[in-house]
Amino acid sequence: MNFNVALLNDSEFGKELAKKGTASDFTIYNLKQGEDTFCFFNPHQYPDKIQSLINALMLTDSTILVIKQLDKYLGEMIVALDLMGKENGLIIFDGFVEKDKFVALVAGNSIEKFIIINKKPHEVYEKIQKYFTTSKGEGEDFKLNVDAFFDVKSVGTVVLGVVKQGQVNVHDELQLYPTDKKITVRSLQVHDEDVKTADKGSRVGLAIKGAGVDDLDRGMILAKPGSLQVASEITLEAKFSKYYTEKPEAGKGYLIAIGMQYKQAKLLEVKEDEGVKVLKFQLQSPAVFSKGEQVLIVDIGAKTRICGAGIIQ
Repeated sequence: MNFNVALLNDSEFGKELAKKGTASDFTIYNLKQGEDTFCFFNPHQYPDKIQSLINALMLTDSTILVIKQLDKYLGEMIVALDLMGKENGLIIFDGFVEKDKFVALVAGNSIEKFIIINKKPHEVYEKIQKYFTTSKGEGEDFKLNVDAFFDVKSVGTVVLGVVKQGQVNVHDELQLYPTDKKITVRSLQVHDEDVKTADKGSRVGLAIKGAGVDDLDRGMILAKPGSLQVASEITLEAKFSKYYTEKPEAGKGYLIAIGMQYKQAKLLEVKEDEGVKVLKFQLQSPAVFSKGEQVLIVDIGAKTRICGAGIIQ
């Protein structure tokens, strides 16, 4: 199985858990144990860069939250996890925070389902393998968020990313969204090993034909041709954090995070039906998405910057 785990609030623990790999606004630590692979995503540029935290959460299925002290940044992380409905996780106390006090503070929050463990690598692996199962993505359309790319002599253009759904095979023909450009997969690598197929959850390197580094940008999507939408307007069924004091009104500006795409957005319309908010946004530039995809709503000037979440209608 492939386990992608967000490691929050501790930039050093990753070195104990696995071998350091790719580093950008987040650092990935990789480990292979038999048939299982672990990728720990640490958003080391957070809290200075909110995108660092969001990227780590968007690319992972479970979470390790290290509790060192109760501060506004811990609060922001907890709000984000709750808005995204993240329930698969581990909590490690590594400071002078009273466990009972913390548990009372997060009552009713999604992370109250997290498992409290000791700060020991073997316990981390054991709990993840036991409680957080993943599928291979059979029957799903392939989708990958591009987070890095480069040229390799004798290989050509290589794209790195996590398979968010489905599977990818050597010789597959894919579309590079939001463009119309079609590419062919020449070869695949997972944990530096050549493979013919990469399953859902794999951190994969794809050697591609049909596009070069000048055609690529972080946040682009590789997927089956015609399977995704590209538009400058989106409608969300949204919810906001109870700690967000601003009222969403037409004309207000937000930052919308769709996968690893970040779009300045103007709120055009707010409707509410039986307590459910439906928001229409005008994006500064076209975004790639699929119906039912989850996004985050960010208000950079707010005390808790990640203020809401929505499902694309």
